[in-house]
Amino acid sequence: GIQPGDVITSVNSTEVNGTEDVAKAMADAVKSGRKAVLMQITRDDSNRFVALPVAKG
Repeated sequence: GIQPGDVITSVNSTEVNGTEDVAKAMADAVKSGRKAVLMQITRDDSNRFVALPVAKG
């Protein structure tokens, strides 16, 4: 999962540059009917991918 200090760099292959970008990408995923989003994060100078479920409503 995501931990304090992780930096989210992309959501569903779309580069994000802050919390507003992440929120928009999450909202877009819900609107398109996705059940999860794939986030690329940087932790301790390494990149990893994390799939997170999204809730409707």
